[in-house]
Amino acid sequence: MRVSLGMIMAIVAILMLSDMLGLIPDRSTAVVDGRKTVAETLAVQYSLAARRNDYDAIESSMKMLVERNDEVLSAALRNSNGKIVAEVGDHAEHWDPARNEKSTPTNMQVPIYRNATLKQKWGTVELRFIPISKVNVFGFSINSLALMTIFVAATGFLVFLLLIKKIFKNIDPTSAIPSRVRKALDTLTEGVMLIDNKGTILFSNGVLVDAMGLKE
Repeated sequence: MRVSLGMIMAIVAILMLSDMLGLIPDRSTAVVDGRKTVAETLAVQYSLAARRNDYDAIESSMKMLVERNDEVLSAALRNSNGKIVAEVGDHAEHWDPARNEKSTPTNMQVPIYRNATLKQKWGTVELRFIPISKVNVFGFSINSLALMTIFVAATGFLVFLLLIKKIFKNIDPTSAIPSRVRKALDTLTEGVMLIDNKGTILFSNGVLVDAMGLKE
């Protein structure tokens, strides 16, 4: 058990080091990047619609986005005066106005411009996403790395324990006795047998083997 525990602790340390070096993909980062891509795509699409004064197209697009994307709770179109001119979902309940103009993984804002120089801002599309979910295990929320570490530690310990037990079982028991001790016991005229606490025969000297008619 000590050997198995030591091996699994080494593996857990390697997993932690791999995460520190950025070798293990972070699910949260991937989700945020996906949401940024959606926001950037909407920025281009809605800016083109704003130049044509086609606000109905913007509202229809927002409605389709909320209906087809389970991660979007609500969306709203706010003009430069801060007034909401279009809304999909219960945006007043979901949106956090304390975020000001800074986007977060859950509150993303897409600026809309009237011209190609991106100088005349017409308004903003606000998107409220669900929090980046974590895996629930027995009522506790943990991230993917922690879950993977727990799984590797638990299964790895059991696998190592069974494997090491099997290896020790197949090891020649006589190897646990130094050769000089075996030679000394073989010189005795009395039969000698060494047995461990599990009843496994570790050694029998030549006299006992010959007396019992066995071969070494």
